[in-house]
Amino acid sequence: MKLSDFSIRRPKFTIVVMIILMLLGIVSLTRLPLQLMPNIQPPIAAVATTYQGAGPEEVMEDVTKPIESELSSINGLSNISSQSQESSSVVILEFGYDMTIDEVESDITRALESVQLPEQAGDPAFLEFDISMMPSIQMAVTSSGENVGDYQGQVDSLVTELENIEGVASISQNGTVVEEIQVNLDVDALSEVNMTQSDVAGLIEANNIYS
Repeated sequence: MKLSDFSIRRPKFTIVVMIILMLLGIVSLTRLPLQLMPNIQPPIAAVATTYQGAGPEEVMEDVTKPIESELSSINGLSNISSQSQESSSVVILEFGYDMTIDEVESDITRALESVQLPEQAGDPAFLEFDISMMPSIQMAVTSSGENVGDYQGQVDSLVTELENIEGVASISQNGTVVEEIQVNLDVDALSEVNMTQSDVAGLIEANNIYS
């Protein structure tokens, strides 16, 4: 007997079944939890390394590329990307969703132990991606007719007040003005005295000038 024939011959039974299914759907919908930051664990990890005093190109050649070379052979790796900035390197590892970071953490650690890095480079730090690390609220501060430096003190005061609110873990700022002194090096002169860019950076740090 076809379902359509049965429904026509027993309309009351069919209506009751439909009402029950609708009620079950409504109850399930009202009890479905909504979370801004759901508890998920994407298979993404990062390796962060510091190399104080080195420029982006030096960081890429001496730190980022050696780390990528060692990590690229890890089983299950679907994509690898990196960011090389002044004094820092970040390598991002993406794995398939059929595996977890815990399954490959030991492989990543072993690969990092075999990486040959410059002496002034820090030890690579393994970081597992956590969605709770992402900002929950983003705010923007603007002013007409003023430079950022003119009201940066007020923004710092606002940040201090927000950090005192219960439940606020941390606050980060972007777009702030940072005073800096640029040191332009003469490559030929450095070569004559057998010095490198890293040596100059080390001297600056040793005299408590670096911040």
